[in-house]
Amino acid sequence: MVIGRSEHPDCVCAAGAGVTIKQHFGLAPRTSHMSSSMAPKELEQLTQKIRDQLEESIIGKVTQQLMLSFCQMQSQF
Repeated sequence: MVIGRSEHPDCVCAAGAGVTIKQHFGLAPRTSHMSSSMAPKELEQLTQKIRDQLEESIIGKVTQQLMLSFCQMQSQF
């Protein structure tokens, strides 16, 4: 592609016959979505903070639904 030809797309030109891109340049570095620079303790604290926030949110929504249901039942009687 660099020299404008696509006749041998899996070869590296000027590197010799049969040399593939991976052989010439090596494998691409593997990357993960989670940075390995985060310490396990920090990751655990962050996970716990997210759990706590989720729990508070769920409790708030359930409480709101229960109050709404209670008010509806009360108005029926």
